[in-house]
Amino acid sequence: MLYDQDDYRLVVGVEAGLGGFLVGNVDTNPGNVNTDAPLEGPFPPSERRTTRDWFEGFAKPFAELETPFFDFGHTYALVSVVGALTRGNGDALSSLAPQAARSTTSDAPQHAALEDAVIGWHSGNFLADTLGEDAVEISGGRQSLVLGDAFLIGTGVANGFGRAALYLQPRASFDRAAILKLDLARCGPSCSISKTECTRT
Repeated sequence: MLYDQDDYRLVVGVEAGLGGFLVGNVDTNPGNVNTDAPLEGPFPPSERRTTRDWFEGFAKPFAELETPFFDFGHTYALVSVVGALTRGNGDALSSLAPQAARSTTSDAPQHAALEDAVIGWHSGNFLADTLGEDAVEISGGRQSLVLGDAFLIGTGVANGFGRAALYLQPRASFDRAAILKLDLARCGPSCSISKTECTRT
């Protein structure tokens, strides 16, 4: 937190991760091939590795600014960049289908790109008497979105391959996304909505 005063807030930071992996009996021992292996034949004519060891790392610097929007809640902006790499002999991603029985990162990829670029507004105390504090939030741009346990929607980009870091999964944002959030669970005793209607959506 660099600045937090009079409802103005500026946050600058870095998220980072590093992981080492060792997998034996890849694909229940058939193994997988390297990223750039040829596809001819029922099995690619290249060495199939039954053991993979590699490490992944990423850094995500970010900056977020929040300001009052006159007397109508708050506006905010968020921007971040992700840089990631994979080293070693590549991940153990595999499938018995010949065209997929390959590591995605055996070529030691590294990649840096914009991750978040989003502007938004949240209601703050503006609708507190009717819907509750911060009951409404609207945002647009490049941003992440997770529904439930992310079984259907949870990431907007594929990690691994040329983007590296298949298992750490540092990238998740959807491009050109607009999100409206309505949270009525914040309704208090002064809300004009009955408590039976105060449910999270």
